[in-house]
Amino acid sequence: MLQSTLRKLRDARTFRRQLDSTQSTELDVTLRLEDVRALGKMANDTGLALEAVRAQLGEDAATHEALARRLIEQRRTLAQQSQVTLDALLDTLTELTTIYAEYLQTTESLQEFVRARVFWVRSVPRDRLVPQAADFAFDIGWLTNREAWRTALVAGGRQLIPAIDPPTASRTTPRPIWHFLVLPACAATLIVAACVGRWRLIVRSRAPLPKTGRFQSTMMAGTFLKLGLTLAAAIPLPLALWAIGAWLGSTSVALSTATDSATPAPIAIASGLSRAAFVLFGLSLLRGLTRRSGVGVTQFRWSEAGLAHFRFHLRWMIPIGVVVAATVQTFEVRADDLHPEALGRTMLAFALLAAAFFQWRVFSPKRPFIGEYIKKHRRGLIDRSAWLWFPVIVCTPILLAVGTAAGYVYTALQIQRTVGNTYLIVLVVLVGQALVLRSLQLARRRIAIEAARARAAAAAEAAAAAESEAQTAEQSPADPPPAKEPEPTPEIDLTAISLQSRKVVQMVTVVVLTLGLYAVWNDVLPALKWFERLQVFPSVQYIDPDTGIAELDTPVAVPEATDQASSTTTSNPTQGMMPSASSTPADESSGIAPLPSRVTVADIGLAILLLVLTVSASRNLPGLLEITLLPHLPLDSATRYAIFSIARYVLIIVGLVAISKTLSIPWRSAQWLAAALTFGLAFGMQEIFANFVAGIIMLFEQPVRVGDTVTIGSVSGEVSRIRMRATTIVDWDNKELIIPNKTFITDQVINWTLHDPIMRVVIPVGIAYGSDTERAQQLLLKAAEECPHTIDHKPARALFIGFGDNSLNFSLRVFIDTITNLMSATSDLHFRIDREFREAGIEISFPQRDLHIRSLDPAILDRLGVSRADADPPRTREDGAS
Repeated sequence: MLQSTLRKLRDARTFRRQLDSTQSTELDVTLRLEDVRALGKMANDTGLALEAVRAQLGEDAATHEALARRLIEQRRTLAQQSQVTLDALLDTLTELTTIYAEYLQTTESLQEFVRARVFWVRSVPRDRLVPQAADFAFDIGWLTNREAWRTALVAGGRQLIPAIDPPTASRTTPRPIWHFLVLPACAATLIVAACVGRWRLIVRSRAPLPKTGRFQSTMMAGTFLKLGLTLAAAIPLPLALWAIGAWLGSTSVALSTATDSATPAPIAIASGLSRAAFVLFGLSLLRGLTRRSGVGVTQFRWSEAGLAHFRFHLRWMIPIGVVVAATVQTFEVRADDLHPEALGRTMLAFALLAAAFFQWRVFSPKRPFIGEYIKKHRRGLIDRSAWLWFPVIVCTPILLAVGTAAGYVYTALQIQRTVGNTYLIVLVVLVGQALVLRSLQLARRRIAIEAARARAAAAAEAAAAAESEAQTAEQSPADPPPAKEPEPTPEIDLTAISLQSRKVVQMVTVVVLTLGLYAVWNDVLPALKWFERLQVFPSVQYIDPDTGIAELDTPVAVPEATDQASSTTTSNPTQGMMPSASSTPADESSGIAPLPSRVTVADIGLAILLLVLTVSASRNLPGLLEITLLPHLPLDSATRYAIFSIARYVLIIVGLVAISKTLSIPWRSAQWLAAALTFGLAFGMQEIFANFVAGIIMLFEQPVRVGDTVTIGSVSGEVSRIRMRATTIVDWDNKELIIPNKTFITDQVINWTLHDPIMRVVIPVGIAYGSDTERAQQLLLKAAEECPHTIDHKPARALFIGFGDNSLNFSLRVFIDTITNLMSATSDLHFRIDREFREAGIEISFPQRDLHIRSLDPAILDRLGVSRADADPPRTREDGAS
């Protein structure tokens, strides 16, 4: 009964269009009525109207005054009559608008009421769940009803025969038999032409695209051409099926008067052929996209091995899908409650099991179709969630097949069609994403080609200039300088696409896919209202759909879904629509809001969905903000990172608040619990809380930012991340050091790049005694000026700071642009100072030491030829080093 009621209800969009049209007409009538009232006011003033006529007629006004007076009276009468008519029309339109609005509201309420219950009602009575031989015999007999087919063929033939041999008044003999062969001949010709045209289009789509010059074409015309040919090749056969179905459907008038059946077989088969045409079109288009030389391989760069695997299994799935779609739609249109469709139900269960096998063979992560993608995107979302999505897409058709066998044919059919539409949405989004990425790739290719041509032109100009200089140098005795060779042209990466563009495309794809999935599953969502009747807190109860109240003290088992024949009547569409779980008013007299009085399965499911959306949004939306909006604002990288982190925290807080509200937990109910938890955690986890607060301070105050070079204790490095608990520093050995945030607030930290990244480098230099000190100072300043890391607005200084034991000590003090160039600048200055001093003959001193021996064996002294007086220095001289 619920299914028949849902079929009889007209689409709410039809009433909405009628309501919009009526409201538009009402507005036009209102404006016209205002014009007529203004005209009537002018016509009521006869004197003013006569004065206007006299001014226009001039000297002839006296002659036509009587006629003008009569016409003015007639205009006044017509204006009054028009005003009365328009007032009545406006009242009628207003009443009609009210009726349409009420009818639309009632229709939508009734549709929502029926959709919320029809999913949980069996389409087949319990005593007819197991198909009998008589049921199959009845279905086959209904399909092969001779009387219905004879009427349909005669009615269809009469629609075609007059176009070939029109009747005449003098015709008395019956038409020959060949007239009735026109229809089969036309159908065969249409199918043959469709097959021939489809094959020619397939051959045309397999042909390679033309190339222009050295590089392939950089325009999207070739891609759209192959995509258009693929689309055109998928049309002929579905069009032939649809045409035959449309022709059979045109005989509905003749069949409705000639047969007693509510839905004759030809009419139902016409609907089945139309459904099969759409299914065949989608599968044919999918097969065309995955051909070896199709758009997917040649233009979108999809995996050829994966597409070959998919195409292999699609070959046997296409005939099963088309035949089952036609059969199931045929028996669904029949809608005979007394004779459940045994054949259609069996075919549907078989198709669902075949779909489960197809999806198991195709979408397995170990198979090439998905495996090739996972190999390229290790640890991606598809790879990490394979444990979830693969069992879901394989088990869903199996569960639907079980539901079909249990009698829930309508539920299984609607979910199966919704899943099919989901796959269609995913395919459209993937093709759109591939087209956008292809356009970006071709844009980069055009830029690369233009850059290569510019480099080639520059190289040609350099070669011509070198040749002219060589010719000029031949006339002079000096040797010409060698010609500068052009820089080699780097290899052009035609498949490279910027990471930012890919992220933007990925974000837009996710948004479009989400909206599309919502539009597809919108008709199924009302059925989830049934879960609002399953209470899980404070006890597991089943809420009465008539009263919306659960007996909390009496355990009630969840009743099984009743049969369709005994389902709830729909006389009152709003009956049974239970209030929200959080609609129980709070006890205001106690001053404390009570805990939630009712939490249902729907509330828990919505909370889980909000949790998933919160996690996804906290991970992706700040990134989208970072790559779309923040780069166009005058902000440095550290400020952008702070905004990025704060946006993530705000999204998490908003998500938690929404989840709490969904579970009917107001803040007044949880504030004491939150205060107690906060107080306890503040003592038990005070270090973590301190680090969390310090992290927030660092994000707002920014004493340390991402990208800064800091020194804390004995650790120096660059800040790479600032998290809620700790900050990551990458030192000069590329080691990541995790430092608690509290350390940056309580300890001494040197931030080398907080306000000014410029720093001073001091290099000590010692030269030998007797060197030219002024020349040494000039050479030091020269080395500092030639160093590429020094800055100009802070000049270097070379100071003679003192006399050492073995050297004349100088100090070179220079300023470099950033601390990251400290080692490079120091090394470069050392090289330059050493080279300049060696060229100038200035010796860089080194420590020297004199060794005096006071006592040694006389025999050794004699052998060395050293006198005893030389070995023993005077006592007045200081012993040791001098």
